[in-house]
Amino acid sequence: MNQNLELLAFLKNRHNQSGLTLESVIQMSDEEMETEHNWIQWAFPLFEKSNFNPDAPVLTERLAVSYQYDKNIDRAVDRFLEFLGIKPNDYTKFNEKVGTFNHNSLRITRLLKFLAIIREREGQAKQIFGILKNLCPNHPSIKFWENAAYKA
Repeated sequence: MNQNLELLAFLKNRHNQSGLTLESVIQMSDEEMETEHNWIQWAFPLFEKSNFNPDAPVLTERLAVSYQYDKNIDRAVDRFLEFLGIKPNDYTKFNEKVGTFNHNSLRITRLLKFLAIIREREGQAKQIFGILKNLCPNHPSIKFWENAAYKA
């Protein structure tokens, strides 16, 4: 199956090559989200190839339209923000997950880039960046997050 079809199937809750569905990502425990590393590229695909998962699909302009209003994407974003401690505001959890530069910092950058490139969702990227800026204005990734949210 070509990557566009596989990514569209994943969006519609069909299994990818690793056996994941978007619903299974949404249902992951915090521990699974922390220790599994291939789900993020599937849940929030970008126009460029992943440096960390060479098998991850690449988003196309045409496919990006499918992500504009999909409620499962809303649920995936909410679940990831919950995992990070951003939604609801759980600052102890946030500091544990993102307090220093780690793979979750890179995941946040991916989420912000994804939201910024999906028309109708770019305001969400800016809103999340605003929360991050208030939570950790001196975080080593703050400029990366700003660039991602504002497509710089």
